[in-house]
Amino acid sequence: MKSITLVIVFLLPLVSSASSQITYPDGRLDVERLNSILEERGASWRAADNERTGMTRVERMQTFGEVIQPEPSSVPRFKKKNRKDLPSSFSWHDWTGMGGDWMSPIRNQRNCGSCWAFAAVGQVEGTYNIVASNPELDINLSEQTLVSDCFSGGSCMGGSPYWALVYVMDIGIPDEACYRYRAVDEPCNLCDDWEFSARKIQSVQLLTDTIADIQTIKEALMIEPVVSQMEVYADFNGYHYGIYEHTSGDFEALHVVVLVGWNDADSCWYARNSWGASWGIVGYFKIRYGDSGIGQWTYIIGIDTLRVSLPDTITICVPDSVELVPDVSGGAPCYGYDPPEYSYLWSPGNCLSDSTARAPVAYVCLLYTSPSPRDLSTSRMPSSA
Repeated sequence: MKSITLVIVFLLPLVSSASSQITYPDGRLDVERLNSILEERGASWRAADNERTGMTRVERMQTFGEVIQPEPSSVPRFKKKNRKDLPSSFSWHDWTGMGGDWMSPIRNQRNCGSCWAFAAVGQVEGTYNIVASNPELDINLSEQTLVSDCFSGGSCMGGSPYWALVYVMDIGIPDEACYRYRAVDEPCNLCDDWEFSARKIQSVQLLTDTIADIQTIKEALMIEPVVSQMEVYADFNGYHYGIYEHTSGDFEALHVVVLVGWNDADSCWYARNSWGASWGIVGYFKIRYGDSGIGQWTYIIGIDTLRVSLPDTITICVPDSVELVPDVSGGAPCYGYDPPEYSYLWSPGNCLSDSTARAPVAYVCLLYTSPSPRDLSTSRMPSSA
């Protein structure tokens, strides 16, 4: 009789040696060990204890969610101009503390996989500041509107930054006071007058999908901050300062942040996170070009300056000698300016100061492609008769 030898193989979860080096058994980060590895490998960044390093792996996973991206062919594309005049460094965030920060204050998504919502809202808030030529505007919009059932494209389990921006374009998003952030999935609970504080954008365009084209992103960043997807590895949770490059630890999840600038001398992007001001460089970080998938799935938005730069009610009386014929298809030159950089919008108003005006008209230049903030004031409009 033949004897049969049975070999029993126990299949255990594969854990990289790099991961075991920087995490305790429950997933909490060993920051001292991580910094030793960073120093040994000559990394240009350092870690520090923070709220996330004290989380277990299970707790950190609760702060991540699925990141959903659209079919690229279905999204309007931003067309780069291959500009040769881009500066070697640029940022919408003030890294010096000397003032002039165009970004709104840092937020904290807390125990909810809502990075996609915070990135979309952070981009909108910062762009409103820029278009208004007012770094102190700092509108505070409601991420909970996107996380709740008001929006069908996301929850604390993840969502789509693209469809969140489309929602802001089509429906609008109210301010934080109307619907405060609760970091939970729940039925829509907007305030009764939510439309009064709702802000909208006018367009969403795809910059990059799976290929992070640096030139395209830079050209867009000269206009406004842009949403970007990235990969999070265990070591990123402990980031404190310097230029991040993935050095140690396993992949944990996809994440969505806001790019705010770059520095060619250091070959890095400047970016805004949504993990609170106690993480990183007061909520921000620097990351090497191409590292951890940064620069993939980036978007640019358009905002109508009529909703930002001017009071709610403004009337300019235009005399008979000025011909302003509206182009209802959406494109017409501003008075005194040539397309395609500008177009104008007009609507009826009350004009009691000049009975000779042909028609009461209020209008303002709408900025779409300028690479820097412009002050759209009444001085740029025709004087009243």
